[in-house]
Amino acid sequence: MKHETPRKNAFAASRYTLLTAALFLGLTGCEMPVPETAKAAENFFPPAEVCSYPADGPIATFRNLGGGNWGPSDPANNNSALECVGANRTVQLHDDTTGKIEIEYRVKGIENGGTMVVLRYSANGGRAIPNESTYRNMFANLVENTARLGLKDGFPDLYRRRMSNLESFSREGKAVAETYDVGSGFVSVTREASEDRRNLSIEARIFPDVALKLTE
Repeated sequence: MKHETPRKNAFAASRYTLLTAALFLGLTGCEMPVPETAKAAENFFPPAEVCSYPADGPIATFRNLGGGNWGPSDPANNNSALECVGANRTVQLHDDTTGKIEIEYRVKGIENGGTMVVLRYSANGGRAIPNESTYRNMFANLVENTARLGLKDGFPDLYRRRMSNLESFSREGKAVAETYDVGSGFVSVTREASEDRRNLSIEARIFPDVALKLTE
């Protein structure tokens, strides 16, 4: 039986600690230094590309979503998290007396690139919004296209079935993240709906490396 040497074990433990620190920075936006070794040990979304993933996809509706330049959220602080500065974070798909539907795109990371892409879909209506399922499908396509650009692979069929099945949505405040391994990384999706199905919330978090999964 082949055994790992203490040196290899120490390297693995060190890499895990550094990756967890990088993920914590991306999730919280806390001002904390990131070791130089972490920047060389992990897959990242390229800073020259990640801000424009929505515009680079095939859906014309999202040409104005995202954009900006990779830089610190607080230029005065050297330890600030990095993001797409000057980006257009929100696109409105529907807004009338029946309700409003919006899609949001955000990126967090460090100097070498993005550690997390976040896409959010929100539909809020006083009554049923016409063609809501069509807009939801557009969002599902956006998430999948973004994953293809960043992770070079697509989703399993289960993802599409869940997104289209409104009855399978969790109640507000009770959603459990659904995780999909995609390419070198993974995607975490939460889906919530009000009891009358008039208010929906979907969030997809795309990560460039499976090592960024948090342990329970």
